[in-house]
Amino acid sequence: MNSKPISAKFVRRLLSPVGDSSNSSGSTSGLPDYQKSGITMGLYALIAVSSLYISLICNAAFYSHLLAIYPLNGENTLFLGSTVALSWGLNSLLLSAIVWRFNAKALLAFMVVACVAISYFSLSYGVVFNDEIIASILQTDSKEALELVNAQLIVFVAVFGLIPAAAIYRVRIKSSPWQASLMARCITIVASLGMVTVSLFVFSDRYAIFFREHKEIRYYQIPFYPLYSAIKVAGSTEAGDHELQPILEDAHRIRGTIPKLVVLVVGETVRSDHFSLNGYHRPTNPRTSKTENLYSYDNVTSCATSTAYSLPCMFSITPRQEFDHAEAAYTENVLDVLQRLKVSVLWRDNNSDSKGVALRVPYEDYRNPDNNPACDTECRDIGMLSGLPDYIDSREGDTLIVLHQMGNHGPAYARRYPATFQGFTPACNSTELAKCSHEEIQNAYDSSILYTDYFLAETIEILKQYQDRYDTTLIYVGDHGESLGENGVYLHGLPFAIAPEEQKHIPLIVWLGDRSGADMSNFDARRSLPFSHDEVSFTLLDMFGVKSDTLVGASKLLYKTLDNNTSVANAF
Repeated sequence: MNSKPISAKFVRRLLSPVGDSSNSSGSTSGLPDYQKSGITMGLYALIAVSSLYISLICNAAFYSHLLAIYPLNGENTLFLGSTVALSWGLNSLLLSAIVWRFNAKALLAFMVVACVAISYFSLSYGVVFNDEIIASILQTDSKEALELVNAQLIVFVAVFGLIPAAAIYRVRIKSSPWQASLMARCITIVASLGMVTVSLFVFSDRYAIFFREHKEIRYYQIPFYPLYSAIKVAGSTEAGDHELQPILEDAHRIRGTIPKLVVLVVGETVRSDHFSLNGYHRPTNPRTSKTENLYSYDNVTSCATSTAYSLPCMFSITPRQEFDHAEAAYTENVLDVLQRLKVSVLWRDNNSDSKGVALRVPYEDYRNPDNNPACDTECRDIGMLSGLPDYIDSREGDTLIVLHQMGNHGPAYARRYPATFQGFTPACNSTELAKCSHEEIQNAYDSSILYTDYFLAETIEILKQYQDRYDTTLIYVGDHGESLGENGVYLHGLPFAIAPEEQKHIPLIVWLGDRSGADMSNFDARRSLPFSHDEVSFTLLDMFGVKSDTLVGASKLLYKTLDNNTSVANAF
């Protein structure tokens, strides 16, 4: 059988966005009712339209940041137009590679809805969907996720996502011979490459400066950066196939004459500059500020800007610059080492979970009302102290207790404390932070810190009961900070390189019992030195007398020093 040559007219019809019911596919009587009144499109015309929609509508945050650098004027107009063409061309290339006739409607509809949802959070909170955010989403429980769902999100996704998705489903995609389909795909790819090439070539000097000086803006490009981040996270999930890698295998302990009782409180979403202990103008630490032997460090940096990354990094012996989240999933951490060396370890959690840190140590879930007696609208952090004296009484020897707070987690700051702790009014009671004034957001956030202060003070009161038996210590450290609307940015999770200080500057508090024997002058001298999460694990190891050749070799990199012989942990 001789095949007929493909006419130019046929190709034009194939790529034409609209056709009538008399096309080659014949009668529409066999179509579903919702498609009978729809328009007819070639597959690649539908791809082109969808790509343009994603490029324009779903990248509003990207263009907003772009316009802040390149204002819309005569000098920048053509360059800004080229960024639209570049985005359109790249999106068309992506969709041409993954969209086929059999999956076109489902995949294009999904892409539009997903991109619109991502766009909402980028516009409303300044959030970037990097690997940390995606990992956090995968590890977030339903209760935390529902706090982000509000009427504005639903309307936004419905108008800009679901309605266009429904329109995609109403389109009748033209049927065509495989030769014509292949040619149309080639034409689409060539045209897309042409847009990309021309845009980059004509404005090569502008793009060279843009990519070098403003590369952080690429984080807002949808769908490419979220897609890249999702692939990165997916690759890290292969960690489950690895055997657990031990660390500090030569470690041993030199025990003191007095057993140690250490409580490490891991705070959630907490800013150092909102602690009155660190000079904040509001009295957010009314109880801890009156506690003797309590010291607050005011120059501490988190390992990351999300709990999913900060927590494993904090308990790792690898410094932040070298930390690999995927490797951490199959590598022992400081809790494993301490437990192996006969320190009693307990993790109590009122957050979503330990992010893999406490998988191999005793773990108790205090978001469960069966364990937590302090549950009203939600389970309170103070409930983690329930039965704690009984647990301590049952121990012999050195003990480490980790309390992981719900703390100051947003955007529902006002839900993080009982009404009796509403110390600053009026407070923002909505999760739609953009609808609240900056003062209302700060009031709710600061009241949540009041509750954290109360929780820390009550924990110290329990430790004081054991000063006759133990060398007692409390350490409080935040996991990451929080943006409260500064420069239009909310919440946390921005890539570390571009994250504002509000998302990285965290509190670190140490309280020492009467029998600690620590040199208090060392703390005063160290108060404003630059510390980070890197010090946490090594401080714990030193407190419990853990020695290892690895620790000695790494001490110059991992300890801050006041002189050639004094390490951070020696202050304990």
